[in-house]
Amino acid sequence: GATTYSWDNGLGAGASQTVSPAVTTTYTVTGTTAGCTNTDQVTITVNQPSTLSQTFDICEGSSISVGVNTYTMSGTYIDVLLNSVGCDSTITTVLVVNANPTVSVTPTIIDTMCLSTAQPISLVGTPSGGTFSGPGVSGNIFSPGVAGVGSHTIIYSYTDANGCTGSTSVLAVIEGCVGIVEQGLDGVALYPNPNDGIFTVSGLVIGTEYSIYDDRGRLVVNGITESAAEQVKIQGVQTGIYYLYSTANGKRGSIKFLITK
Repeated sequence: GATTYSWDNGLGAGASQTVSPAVTTTYTVTGTTAGCTNTDQVTITVNQPSTLSQTFDICEGSSISVGVNTYTMSGTYIDVLLNSVGCDSTITTVLVVNANPTVSVTPTIIDTMCLSTAQPISLVGTPSGGTFSGPGVSGNIFSPGVAGVGSHTIIYSYTDANGCTGSTSVLAVIEGCVGIVEQGLDGVALYPNPNDGIFTVSGLVIGTEYSIYDDRGRLVVNGITESAAEQVKIQGVQTGIYYLYSTANGKRGSIKFLITK
């Protein structure tokens, strides 16, 4: 719209200019025709790249995502994404992956128990300070009588100072053994009684299943008779009262005997 032009910011004269400012800059042009002047302006907006640093603490098995990348291991990661104005956004991520605590429970194994004689069991979790859960569990006590007959999973969970959780479980099997402690086995003999863990059972039909429990209701031996005079050997047991449970003449019952070492 003018005959000659003059630009500020050191651009000089000319109808057109090529600029590449490092920051947002406003340019003013003055046009002159026959000694008359007028001005106009144009602002070039320069958007800046951005940087971000972030730190995360997570637990083993967890992950974080930055853009399209997912990280699961400790380390420093650099991702370049577009920021809200379309420029490079450099994101530095420091990731710390904390191991989940290793936990254990004592006892590690709960022997199969007979409901009628099973006693409450104290549970100890390591590290201390965790929680027990499961049928028949109150605090750190497992009560077979409350849990009832069946297979029960007891879980111990512990959360450490990093907020990471570890857990383990122990299985408790409770059998009914209904009436077998009070009722004898007619026509069945166990001898010698007392014995040292080696004895003979006679009077059971060949192929009959039998079970032996200790006086705490823990299963010691399961077997099936292969002879009319079945020899049984129990190894690694302590002196105490034991019960042989089986079925004779269609009735369930037991024989009480003593093992001495």
